[in-house]
Amino acid sequence: RTPKRIAFSYETLQGHVEQGASQFAVEAQDNGKKTFSITTWSRPSMLAARLTAPVFANPLMGYCTRAALLHFAAGCCDASAQSHP
Repeated sequence: RTPKRIAFSYETLQGHVEQGASQFAVEAQDNGKKTFSITTWSRPSMLAARLTAPVFANPLMGYCTRAALLHFAAGCCDASAQSHP
């Protein structure tokens, strides 16, 4: 946390179907606007997850990220997404 930025993150626990982490941050810009960003990464940790990722996990992660950004943007600020494979 800094005077212009607040963020939190979480990671999956060992043994979870996927390994990954997400960070959510809000940063105040010099022009008075706020920027909300989501940075995520994940990878399948089990064979079943690797086989189904293209049709299940990847589209779901994209949907959840877009939904979070739209919900947050509707409440207070400009939003942008960053996704890292």
